[in-house]
Amino acid sequence: MSSAVERLAVIVDHSDGAGDILEWVALEHAYGHEFPVDYQEFVAALGEGSFNEDGLMVAIPRVPQDERWRVHRLPDDTVTAPDMQSWAQSERAGRYLLRDILVWGGTGTGDVLCWLTEESSPDQWPVAVWSRASAAWEVYECGMVEFLIRVFTAEFEECPISDVAVWGTRPQFLHALEEERLREAGLNPWTGALDPFAGLQYE
Repeated sequence: MSSAVERLAVIVDHSDGAGDILEWVALEHAYGHEFPVDYQEFVAALGEGSFNEDGLMVAIPRVPQDERWRVHRLPDDTVTAPDMQSWAQSERAGRYLLRDILVWGGTGTGDVLCWLTEESSPDQWPVAVWSRASAAWEVYECGMVEFLIRVFTAEFEECPISDVAVWGTRPQFLHALEEERLREAGLNPWTGALDPFAGLQYE
């Protein structure tokens, strides 16, 4: 495990035994590309899940790719939508293409967390964020794990996402399967309290 992932694991509050074991070779074949090493180490250490309730969520790749929430390309209608063409730094609009974006996460406030995949080496992919607050894309020249660390330790000049609840805090990380298990047990996954609405399904 890299020092960056080890640092992240210390920063966040998480349960022992989290993480997902994925068949990366099969996934890379299905997706047509490799994935960044720091992301693979993150998945092994923590896995699919969320930082804080309705906070910052991280997805994992899946095959078939239409199975629940997953790492994915932007849909065609999003790539061509006029309101998605805005960049915080206008000169980046001619350098990056939305079709090269690969989504790995999001926030409860509607932000989109991605990689820009034009570089052949995934370890050189910078993070791109669509912030609902600014209605624009911003690029951060760091990997996914370093991005998370800098959000949780408030090392950026300003919060890069609309949800400031995780900014400069020690967030709680909950694996998606653990959250689902607790909800099915009638508990609020984030407080442990009985939740009368947990497990209910609506038509």
